[in-house]
Parts: sequence; structure tokens; C-alpha cells
Amino acid sequence: MSVTFRPGLTLEQIEQTIDRTEAAICSQVPEARRIWIEAESLKPLAAKPNAQT
Repeated sequence: MSVTFRPGLTLEQIEQTIDRTEAAICSQVPEARRIWIEAESLKPLAAKPNAQT
């Protein structure tokens, strides 16, 4: 899963958000063994003409 975080968040806030997201996924899909969440940079997304936000 790739996500884009709003500018200005601290590393701690991003980590907490990822932890909450992983917990929510695991509660809904208990058989999930591995979850990858990749934080996207806003700069490259802005350069991609078909980028979704």
C-alpha cells in the first residue's frame, strides 16, 4: 500500500499513523501476515501527470 502524508507531519506522527493503519487492517483481516506501507514523497507525485492523491 502506498500512501501520501500531508506536509508538516513529524516522523513520530507518520509512525503512529502507520501503526494505527496496520492495526486496523489486522483487525479486519486477521490472516494478514505481512503489511507493507510505503510513504510516497509529494514531490515525485506532483511530477507524475496521472498521479492520484
